[in-house]
Amino acid sequence: MDHIIQLETDIVTSFSKKKSTVAVFLDIEKAYDSIWIQGLLFKMASMGITGAILAWLKNFVTGRSMCVRIGDQESSHKTISNGVPQGAVISPILFNIMMSDFPMQQQTKTLLFADDVTIYTQVNQPEDAETTLQPALDKIYRWGSKWNFKFAPAKSATVVFTRAYKPGADPLLFLNGHRIMTRSSHKFLGVWFDQKLLWKEHIAHVYQACCKMKNPFKIITTARIGPTTHTLMILFKSLVRSKIDYGLIAYGNASKSNLTQLDVISRAIIRIVLGSRLSTPTEILYAESGTEPIGTRRRWLATKYIINLGHRPYNPMYTTAKQMQESEITYPARSTPSLRKDLDAMNTIDIQPWPEIPQLPSSYNYPPPSNPAICKTLWFPMSKKKAMECRIETVNLFNTLSHKIPDTTICAYTDGSHEPSKNITTCAVYIPRLNVTKSWTLSKHSSIFTAELQAIHQTLRIIYDLTDNPPEILVYCDSSSTIKTIVSNQQSTNEAISLIRETIRSLRSSGTRTTLAWIPSHTGITGNERADALANIESKTPSGERTENPLSPSEKASVARKAWANAHLMEIKRCQKVCIQMKTTLNLTRWHYHKERAVSICLHRPKIWPQLHKRLQPQNRSRSGP
Repeated sequence: MDHIIQLETDIVTSFSKKKSTVAVFLDIEKAYDSIWIQGLLFKMASMGITGAILAWLKNFVTGRSMCVRIGDQESSHKTISNGVPQGAVISPILFNIMMSDFPMQQQTKTLLFADDVTIYTQVNQPEDAETTLQPALDKIYRWGSKWNFKFAPAKSATVVFTRAYKPGADPLLFLNGHRIMTRSSHKFLGVWFDQKLLWKEHIAHVYQACCKMKNPFKIITTARIGPTTHTLMILFKSLVRSKIDYGLIAYGNASKSNLTQLDVISRAIIRIVLGSRLSTPTEILYAESGTEPIGTRRRWLATKYIINLGHRPYNPMYTTAKQMQESEITYPARSTPSLRKDLDAMNTIDIQPWPEIPQLPSSYNYPPPSNPAICKTLWFPMSKKKAMECRIETVNLFNTLSHKIPDTTICAYTDGSHEPSKNITTCAVYIPRLNVTKSWTLSKHSSIFTAELQAIHQTLRIIYDLTDNPPEILVYCDSSSTIKTIVSNQQSTNEAISLIRETIRSLRSSGTRTTLAWIPSHTGITGNERADALANIESKTPSGERTENPLSPSEKASVARKAWANAHLMEIKRCQKVCIQMKTTLNLTRWHYHKERAVSICLHRPKIWPQLHKRLQPQNRSRSGP
């Protein structure tokens, strides 16, 4: 998706400058099957991959053979001298290593994704691209010959992106003496780019793909024993809406008349799923199915993309998007990059899309899966449900286990709290042995998950700042997901997890072992109840202690999602139907989705709503009396 948006942004930017963009889309013949094994091993050794790992990879890619089997007949085996096995998890990584030294030119831009190679440049006249792209193509051909890559000129294409009335002559570009033909459009990473970037061809392909799914939905919904409405909506989102969503951030900048086609086919399938009549207002369709129009959907996808992009400074699109938002350039109406309007809309949301990225730990610090957990974990031998039912037994069992803990171990209890009405998130720490009872207020919009993490981090910092280093610290937490995330080897975008891991390493280097223990919440365990009370008091009467923690991408997306949902709810409430006006959220009404499809259809049809509403009104008035 990054390359699609990057190419669209550069093309539209050239339109705003009244220039043209000439792009060459190259095709590598049998990319994975033609990898030169010896060259791959040489590049891995040059990158510092040596020893047992290099020997294992050599054994993996060499000595392979293949045969053909038809029934019980099998051909003789033939040795494979080149290529990496397709379907293997490590094969894309090996291919990227082989492409790591792909030649780049200063006057051109290059986009690489697996075996898709695209080079392009901005020029005043299309034929001017010969002076910049032809030397780049010659250098690419020499590089391919050196490393046994073959480019197919017949399958490659040149596209001149321009909106000029008289664009001029097409450029003459050659690869190994064969001309690369100029085309009016090309499919790049699943998205069709046309010369004027009107997106008509791509929208037509998506429309045809969605139309093919209409009949299967008709067959499924008319079956005597078929899936429920809820299951059909899941199928719609996975089979139809997923096709529309791909590339929507880029091609959603097309004219409304072109995008309306996708809205029409989407609503047609939704009507089939819900059993709605043609007279059903579109607002009811969107409200009852939990979907939205193409334009509204695109705004949410673009907002989520920008938020995630802001936490990936090594992404090639990061600098482009950030400079676009900071610049004061005014683009023409028809030549505005797709992300520009969404970047401007981010100013209305109470979040910062471009946070200061900490230098440590590095985002490329991926520990191997074979590494042991960063600290020891303990799990209470009783499920949360059973512990809630037998609180006395839970407390007695906890006290019995606590007596087995060495006296030199410091025990700490942590908890987090969230007050939705005030949008306040707090965390608290209770350490009985040190007589520590502290609580903090987190940054606005922080989640309860971050509160649990911050409580653990603050506990570890308190122990780290002690003059005498204890031999072990035991931290009790009532969030199992928090503990699992900390001890996993997966990278996280929540900065608190990185801080906790660094603090645990620092404690270990100073001689203090760390143990994270899960205990069930609200079961009468004294320490946990004390930490929970401290967090609740902090949320009602803040003490002034703040953590100033940066928000994670998921927390920012949650804030943006609420703002987007409120705006969409106001849009559909323009319909004056009772079933729309009574909605307070976009969440689906569960009792509308009955296990019998015939009942669900009756509930969805709008004619029954006024009758049902009138029947409910007398009941509500009678219940509200004394």
